[in-house]
Amino acid sequence: MLRQLIGNVEDNDRRKIVTSVVIGVAFIAVEVEHSQVGLCANIAYTDKGGCNVFEMAGRLAGSSVEEIFGLATEYGYVSRSIALAAVNAIGDACLGSIDGDILDVLDLSGTRVAVIGLIEPVVEALERKGCEISVFDKRNMTHPLIRPVEEMKKYVSDATFVIITATTIINDTLTEILHLSRNAKDVILMGPTTPMHGQVFKAAGVTWLAGSKVLDGRKAMQIVMEGGGTRALYRLGAVKKVIQRVA
Repeated sequence: MLRQLIGNVEDNDRRKIVTSVVIGVAFIAVEVEHSQVGLCANIAYTDKGGCNVFEMAGRLAGSSVEEIFGLATEYGYVSRSIALAAVNAIGDACLGSIDGDILDVLDLSGTRVAVIGLIEPVVEALERKGCEISVFDKRNMTHPLIRPVEEMKKYVSDATFVIITATTIINDTLTEILHLSRNAKDVILMGPTTPMHGQVFKAAGVTWLAGSKVLDGRKAMQIVMEGGGTRALYRLGAVKKVIQRVA
């Protein structure tokens, strides 16, 4: 899926220059010329085969977007995340999207919802709506709603709605999860990592993109640099929630 997203980028955007890359605790941020900033969650701590340093440090700023895209073929989550953040930075990635929270748009009350990748504020909101929730997450986390990964096929196949964190693009599990989600009424790709490129996801079975638009690139870079996460990005006005109907 990451290769498809990169393939969707126009040549003039590929020639733009990356002015800054920040690898934070929770997010990675890429800034390209004209102060456009893209975000991608940093899930490197789940990459057991990774190392503690990024070997290309000191050589990223000043690269072209095309050169940064080359990182998508490298081993390791940091490289792939930088490439996806670059996808999210260029052009008007949110063209065709509208402001809003997907949980306010869809009527999920009392339905069966499978959540792939624990997003605690989302799970809390679903609980208030009386949903029957099953959460699956490969991270070593303790939460009463997290089920063993071995049960994912059963619960995702039976869910009315499936909410998938966009970090599944980075760990290359999205295609498999979408295959399991074929019976769902709606399949939502969610989080600030979400590339708002509906045309890429339409054939894959995603029906909604629930991502974010960067309002203040400088503030977003600062938050990422200082170790902030999703809550800080929204609370401090660096980004806002946007949604896009795909199919």
